[in-house]
This record gives sequence, structure tokens and C-alpha cells, in this order.
Amino acid sequence: MLCLMCGHENPEQATICINCKTPIPKMNSMISSAPPTKVNERYLQIKAASDQVLAGTWTIDEYSAFLHDLKAVLSQKEQEIREVEIPEEALEEFSEELTVGYQGIDLYNEGISYLMKYLEDTNPVNITHGMNLIFEGNERINEAMRINRENRRRLEELYIDTAHLIQ
Repeated sequence: MLCLMCGHENPEQATICINCKTPIPKMNSMISSAPPTKVNERYLQIKAASDQVLAGTWTIDEYSAFLHDLKAVLSQKEQEIREVEIPEEALEEFSEELTVGYQGIDLYNEGISYLMKYLEDTNPVNITHGMNLIFEGNERINEAMRINRENRRRLEELYIDTAHLIQ
């Protein structure tokens, strides 16, 4: 189970992070046990936390702490991503990946804003709308990762082909 605060990988049954002691939301038993990517796992953690506050098993304060921790982690990750320097000659090659990935980040941020709105008015529509935006952001980030894997595969093939010609 990935900690949203520090990113530490904890045992599946952990309720608090071994590394930083942040509470880890319990996952809904209906969620697939297939090992998800960290992006998908984060989405499932947000969904589980949102479901818990709606069900009354988490207080507004617990949900607020979760969201604030989440927002801090996501802001740091976004900053790291946006600060990656890409050589100008490679920008065209990475253009689609970057566009799709940044769209995903923007949707995630918008979704988190709606979840934060719930803290003010406890209107469940804000959680529903926020989770829909986060889901869409998650899908775009996964698509950017797929594009990245495809680009890497193509570059590896090109490298192998080029190395073969040189020999």
C-alpha cells in the first residue's frame, strides 16, 4: 500500500505508514487485488478515503488531513515533473506525451479542488464530480505513461538497429 504522504511502499494490511506514520485509508474489499501502478493505486486510495467520509467512517477532520497531505505530495510530484529539462531537439518527440500528461495533472488538480470544496459544504456532489475529474486525470496520466513506454521501445529498437549497422 503506497503512502500518499511520503511514497513509502507499505504491506497491504498496513493502516499507518511504517515510514512517516500517516494513516493509510482502508481499501474497499471490492477493489481488484491485481497489483496496480502507483498512479492507479493513488486513485484507489483517494476513492477509498472519499467513500469512507461519505459513509461516515471518517470524520471531516480525518478527510481534511488526508486531502491536505495528498495535495502536498501531488504538488511536489507535479513540480518535479514540470521541472524536468527536455532538450529542445527532443520536444517534438515528447510533445504528445507531455500534453497528455499535463492534461492529466490539471484534471487531478481540479478534482482535488472539488474534494476540498466538500470540506466546506459537505455536498456529496463535490466528491462525485471531483472523483470523476481525478479518474479522467488518472486515465490521461496512464495514457502518457503508455506513450512514454512506446517512445522508449521505439528508441531502443532504433538504437539496436543503429548499433547493428555500425558493427
